[in-house]
Amino acid sequence: MIAERYVLLYLEHHSHRKRATKEHGILLDLWLKRDIEALRKSVHTHISQTRKDLTSDMEYPLATNPSKK
Repeated sequence: MIAERYVLLYLEHHSHRKRATKEHGILLDLWLKRDIEALRKSVHTHISQTRKDLTSDMEYPLATNPSKK
């Protein structure tokens, strides 16, 4: 599980915030339509992609500055 503080840092980037807002709108629409299967798939994709992006964002400084390992 990724700590909330990292999610907040992630959302500081405009492109991440814009994507999150768009995806959350889609999730809400699917929920309101009660399209459970599409919602399940979309939630899974959203969480997986966000986790991948967060992990990548956290690893990048280590790749450029090995002394921070």
